[in-house]
Amino acid sequence: MKKIALSVTAALLLTSFFSCKKETGKPPAVIPVQQGAVEQLIKEADPTAASDGQTYELGVAFKSAVKGNIQTLKLHLPQSGEYRVTLWKVTDQSIIAGNQLACTHADGWKDSLVVNIPIDANTPYILSVNTKVFYYFNGSSTTFPFTKGDITLTGYAGKISREQLFPDLPLSQTPAGFVDFTFQPMQ
Repeated sequence: MKKIALSVTAALLLTSFFSCKKETGKPPAVIPVQQGAVEQLIKEADPTAASDGQTYELGVAFKSAVKGNIQTLKLHLPQSGEYRVTLWKVTDQSIIAGNQLACTHADGWKDSLVVNIPIDANTPYILSVNTKVFYYFNGSSTTFPFTKGDITLTGYAGKISREQLFPDLPLSQTPAGFVDFTFQPMQ
């Protein structure tokens, strides 16, 4: 009887060993898209609409702690119209992406454009809009850096220009703009 019990046990163990299905693995974790760090900063800042007759290239400087993709570009301006939005790589002042974006909902973050723009971790970028009308708020020395998720806003920059020129003048005390984005970290 012991021999039969051992044989049955051995057979069951061998059967379970050879019949185990290799797990195909769990589906990859879905990393949520991170929503607007600029929008969050602005909601806390009470911005004021402005225009002084000049045309500016106004942008937000930022970096990401991880590699990923910008999924949408978003505008928040006090006047509707077509606006040029540009993503700049700060280190060489090169244009990574340039898009026309319609602002049809003045005073809101409802206007967006779906894009898929890869960005590298720990690389400084500026996302700017060319405009005559903008919002501004009085920043302080503690406004930046502002971190939300993997994105850190490091300041604002601008340049008086109708042309698409790198906005290299720091505007950390009176930030203006506004262009925002959603970000999808790489898995």
